[in-house]
Amino acid sequence: MTTVRTALALSLAGSLLALGACSDDDPRPKIAPPESSSPTASASTSQTAEPNSMAAQEAALRRYFRAISEATGSGDSSDFVAASSESCANCQVLARNIEAAYSHGGRIESDPWRVTSVHFNRKAPLGMIWNVRLITPRERWYNKQNQVVKVVRPASLRIGLALVRRDDVWLVRELRINA
Repeated sequence: MTTVRTALALSLAGSLLALGACSDDDPRPKIAPPESSSPTASASTSQTAEPNSMAAQEAALRRYFRAISEATGSGDSSDFVAASSESCANCQVLARNIEAAYSHGGRIESDPWRVTSVHFNRKAPLGMIWNVRLITPRERWYNKQNQVVKVVRPASLRIGLALVRRDDVWLVRELRINA
């Protein structure tokens, strides 16, 4: 487990997606099922919540992780980058790693990341501090020749995030894996 956490820490200085070691799993493609919406993060919640409310912040966090899942499936990280502040180094590294996987004809196949809980921690100088638990599924990374170059094992993660409000939008200012 220490190796996975070490690799994960390095991957955040590299990528949130490189969570595990490679394996010899069968590399058959898998179509991701549509992500069901959470009862606490429905469209009506985000549309009717006061912009500074806890519900609006939670909805922003859930949208953020949904955007990461979509980027993993498409290679287009623009939505979650737009929801990240320019100071979030881990967010930028994650985006670059996803885009690099798709460069030169590669791809990533995976089910969506699943948020299992969202908990407000405190207000701090860095921003509004939240703890998110999520499950990342097995990922298969393919090169242009359709060969599996990496298999990332599923993981249950605790992530700490700092949200800041800019121009009436909640942005992820910091993203860290909690040990």
